[in-house]
Amino acid sequence: MDDDKSDSSNNEQYREWGVSINSAHMTEKKDHLKQIKLRDDYIHSSYHKDLTTAFYLNDGTWLRTLVADSSGQWGGSSSRPLGGNPFAQSLPERLKLTYYEMMEDKFYQLDTELPTEKIRQLFNTPDAGWEESYFEGEILAPLSFKTRDINIAVAPEGWIILFAVGSHGNRYEIGSWQAKEIEANYDADVFFMDNSIPIEQLQDGKHKAATRQKFLTEFQTNNPEIFKMWQSGKWKITSDWYKRLQTKYPWNLSITVDEGSWDGEYEAAYANTERYEVLSDQIHNDKLALKAVPNQIFTWLTNQDGKRYYTAIHLFPIPKFQSNSYYAPYYQDPNLTHFFKNFEDLFPKRSLATNHQPASLDEFATLKLHFNKELILQEAYLEKGNQKLPIDSAYHYSLAPVPEGGKYSHKTVETYYLTKPKTKDLSDPLFADIN
Repeated sequence: MDDDKSDSSNNEQYREWGVSINSAHMTEKKDHLKQIKLRDDYIHSSYHKDLTTAFYLNDGTWLRTLVADSSGQWGGSSSRPLGGNPFAQSLPERLKLTYYEMMEDKFYQLDTELPTEKIRQLFNTPDAGWEESYFEGEILAPLSFKTRDINIAVAPEGWIILFAVGSHGNRYEIGSWQAKEIEANYDADVFFMDNSIPIEQLQDGKHKAATRQKFLTEFQTNNPEIFKMWQSGKWKITSDWYKRLQTKYPWNLSITVDEGSWDGEYEAAYANTERYEVLSDQIHNDKLALKAVPNQIFTWLTNQDGKRYYTAIHLFPIPKFQSNSYYAPYYQDPNLTHFFKNFEDLFPKRSLATNHQPASLDEFATLKLHFNKELILQEAYLEKGNQKLPIDSAYHYSLAPVPEGGKYSHKTVETYYLTKPKTKDLSDPLFADIN
């Protein structure tokens, strides 16, 4: 190993990192057996050297190979593929990703340079997040870095999104790319899970057929009506939904409290599955930052007696079994679609293609939340110039006191659903459990 890579303190490109994977979810169900998600088998072929999944440096130096046939919740917890456990190594500069998508019955491959400066910045920024528990200026938990894993998120039609993921669940989008559909022999060239099976047993294609038939049988058994819609073409799955969710808009958060105050700090979970906090040292930069459409807002309010509270606001109806955690969007969620339209109406020229086009402060909209003196949400709306769009789908989910002398960590929440959305829950019971 080169001397300049042996000391991580002297080389910001050298960092402990791992890899996690997740695949887009088409439905949201309490019964996980009934959930429908993409099934992506990541490939490293022993028989065809071009069919591989690995991270490299730009000079071709191999860093690590990934092999996996399962993935975690979209935007949430993720499984770790072989070779993905965190260890100290140079940060990657190139990704070659080859996988088989079972629902589509297609092979895809992506070979791309990565935005190394963005990755380096994310992996070398200390994390002083609110979950680190500050009491009277004392840090009770050691500081970590904002991110520690690279998350590969696979959407339909070969759309690949990369995230940097932190130890406390923070997620930052790194970039997204379109993989190419390729021809490959699943059995003879690309048997990636068990090389102990002789190649001659794979030549006839029976392994692939049996594996996919098992997937289809489980799909049909657990979701017969959805399976029928999918098979007939009535329910078509495309990548457009995910590209739409990735769109970033010029908006800021503003909160007012009757006889109380808000210091500008908050955390948000976004439609593109990003999650991160904006604390006191980040408020200024946040004012000019483009942000994806928010799903949930978590923040701190101070009442007239000077007591600090942590609170959670959901901006549209979320399945109750997901409500006590970060919401992970499922495909074409009608409640999210309804809420999303507010931003699209205010910014009709914004799309994924404009995410790198900055906006001036006078172009920003404001998401406004107003609370009464009991710190209960009274009004939510989106405002830009003389346009004011009520967010009737928003509701106050929880409120909990922060311990005396503390700043961020809150006591156990006892009361939930402090207010209700004024709009109807649009969830289709075929795709989501409403109750």
